[in-house]
Amino acid sequence: MACRSEKWVPALFSAWEAAGIKYVVLRNYEKLPADTGNDLDLLVDPVRIRVAEQILIRVMNERGGILHNRAEFSPVSLFFHDPLTKEQFHVDLFRDLKWRGFDLLRPEKVLDRSIRYNGMSIPSPADESILNLLTRLVFGGYVKEKYKLPVRDVFLARAEETKRGLQMVLGPLGLRIWQQVERKEFGAIEKQVHRIRGILILRSVCQRPLQTAGEICRDAGRLIARWVRTPGLSIVLMGPDGCGKTSVGTALKKRLAGTFYEEYVHHLHWKPRLMKKMADAAVPFGIPCTDPHGKPARNPVVNILYFLAHSLEIPPAWLLRVRPRLFRNMLVMIDRYYYDFMVDSKRYRMNVSEKWAWFMYRFMPKPDLVFCLTAPTEVIQARKQEVSAEETERQRLAYEKVACQLPYGHVIDTNRPLNQVVDEVESVVLKQLSERAAKRIKK
Repeated sequence: MACRSEKWVPALFSAWEAAGIKYVVLRNYEKLPADTGNDLDLLVDPVRIRVAEQILIRVMNERGGILHNRAEFSPVSLFFHDPLTKEQFHVDLFRDLKWRGFDLLRPEKVLDRSIRYNGMSIPSPADESILNLLTRLVFGGYVKEKYKLPVRDVFLARAEETKRGLQMVLGPLGLRIWQQVERKEFGAIEKQVHRIRGILILRSVCQRPLQTAGEICRDAGRLIARWVRTPGLSIVLMGPDGCGKTSVGTALKKRLAGTFYEEYVHHLHWKPRLMKKMADAAVPFGIPCTDPHGKPARNPVVNILYFLAHSLEIPPAWLLRVRPRLFRNMLVMIDRYYYDFMVDSKRYRMNVSEKWAWFMYRFMPKPDLVFCLTAPTEVIQARKQEVSAEETERQRLAYEKVACQLPYGHVIDTNRPLNQVVDEVESVVLKQLSERAAKRIKK
């Protein structure tokens, strides 16, 4: 049975209401339940949020949905997929409405003022418009274009209510912001973002000092936990030139866009680089090379030094360039990675023994998944002839051997239509994510 939003969204709201859990759909509710958009943003009674999360997971499971990722940002972000259609659903559960631990609006007030719309609870028009104005402003420094005119319309229609609400949040500046919205001076509002943030901090510290300190500590604990157990995913695609790394990688990031937004996918060619200039200059999936073995190997002493320098760069570069992206729930896709030292060190003018390469690998950061893309030698040669057929055959077998020795390695046959290849890779990714999420939920 396919997991469709028309089924699970009403069932979720009914289950929460039966359990006495207050909630509101914060925005973009007009097309519900048929279309959840990019994600579904829900403010839930902060006292009952854990129960609300458990009910959400149960409702999804009963309708065939599987939880495959969970990340604690300012909301708790949960990602589900339908194993039949591979459709992905993103639900954000908010326990509060804060910026960096400082209140925008009190959640209990927003819940108490909620109204009914098509069988669901939504914020009052005044609360919704204030949140749509301020949320992206304080987090990103701008007002979302699509909200500008709707916010102004509500402000004009509910002038006293919205003026009072803004003044509760920003004091005297609230009235000035209201007037600028009326005049469509959103650029002027964006220029005051630092002052707005300062007022939020001062108001929270002065009005609720102990609670604010507690919230900041809780936020710090949440960030530390997310750094230790990052929600993002690191994937390595390896194989001989012509095996399909670029095609598969490009298609895969589109398939996983429901969990890792496509514009936030980070590509690395070969390995992470410590120097920012070199990291920024890297091209996704590398610059095409027509003669990878054209230059002679370096002399033995320089060979060892080069290998050690490149190997020792990887752990700190991973910590600096990769882990922060995994912390932000990004997909990091690496072309080749360290495994080239085991198979094709000649490409880098080195001569590294397999035994020495495996020894050094003990000290390297490990990706979440490694995909060895392979095909018959004649098929690969028909795509690219950058090395001889004999060398392609050697590399193909060597890459397959490396993948089989890794507990997170998978050999994927690319001698078939691209959609079939990406289907298999996507299934492996979602299965691995689901198993990881299940383990973390139990803890």
